[in-house]
This record gives sequence, structure tokens and C-alpha cells, in this order.
Amino acid sequence: MNEGLYVDLGTLVSQQAFDDAAATISAQQDEEGGSRMKRALSVLGGPKIASLMAEKLAQIDLLPIFARAWGGSPELKAEADKSAADPNPKFVRLGKFEQIVELFPIVKISVLGLTSQPLKLSLTLEAEFDAVEVGLAKGHIVEAGGGVCQLVALLRYGQFSFPAGLPPVEFKLGSGRKFEQPGIKITGKKAEESAAD
Repeated sequence: MNEGLYVDLGTLVSQQAFDDAAATISAQQDEEGGSRMKRALSVLGGPKIASLMAEKLAQIDLLPIFARAWGGSPELKAEADKSAADPNPKFVRLGKFEQIVELFPIVKISVLGLTSQPLKLSLTLEAEFDAVEVGLAKGHIVEAGGGVCQLVALLRYGQFSFPAGLPPVEFKLGSGRKFEQPGIKITGKKAEESAAD
């Protein structure tokens, strides 16, 4: 029982979105790399961005990232406060709820012997969870599993957005994921505060 939420970026963002992002990035580059770098980014940058970001995302278990924000749920807040002194997990099933997480991968693209400046992109993940079982002990989330999650994504670069162009992808959360002790603290905290723990 140690399942996480790992995704294949190619199922969430189309190659066209990456190509559009690369073309925009190319147009925004200064002349430090010369016209050769700008052309290389425009023509070859999309697959490079897709590959680099997919490699980063494949290593990230998204479940604890999402779980840090679940403290905003009134059901969990109430149960977490009750469980503050209880070391034995108590399980709460959450109904359907939506959540947004922003990831900020920084990549450098190397093409034709040239390397770009660090590119600051963002990936917005919109999730809809349903029937997730959450285990609470001592005011912390110690386990999560069951239920399903549907994800859609949006790629951004600065003020520019590049729609994924793909339908939502459904993931089954499996039998459960146990979080490293003491777990993810949520007692009486807002999501942004618990994310800093």
C-alpha cells in the first residue's frame, strides 16, 4: 500500500501546445543567441520542452501535493481536530470536489549546440476527485486512496496560455498511499499554510 499519483505529461498536454509555447518563447528571446537560436527554438523547441517537462513530472508524486490542500475541507478539518490526540487512523470519505495545483518547472533547452536561458513555465493541473478515502491520525493526513481523479492541464509561459487540447484523464487512486510520518498536517490550517510545512 504505497501507491502514488504519477502522470504521463503526454496524456495531459498536446504536442501542439508545446509547439505553440516554443514559438512564443522564440519570439520573446533577446538577440543574445542570435537568429540561429531563435529559429532553433521555434522549430525544435516544442519537442524539447515536452521531453524535459515530462521527465520532471514523471518523478513527482502529485498525491501529497494535492493532499496538502485538503485541509480546506470542512469535513477533514472537523475530523482532524478530533483526531489530534488519537494515534489510530480514522478514515473519512470525501465527496466530489475540485482542486487546482500550479507547478513551475524551469528548463534549459539545448538545440544545435546552443543552450537557452532558463525558461520559467507553469503547468496548471485542474483535478476533480471523487470518493477519496483519507486516513487521519494526530491531526495529520497519514493515508489516502480509493476513489478517482480526473485531470486536465494548461501550459503557460508568462502571460501566454497554451490550452492542452486534450480531454480529461482519469486515474484510479488505488488501494492507498501512506505518507511518511507524522503525515501531512492540516489541523486548523488553511491550505497555503499547510503546504509550507
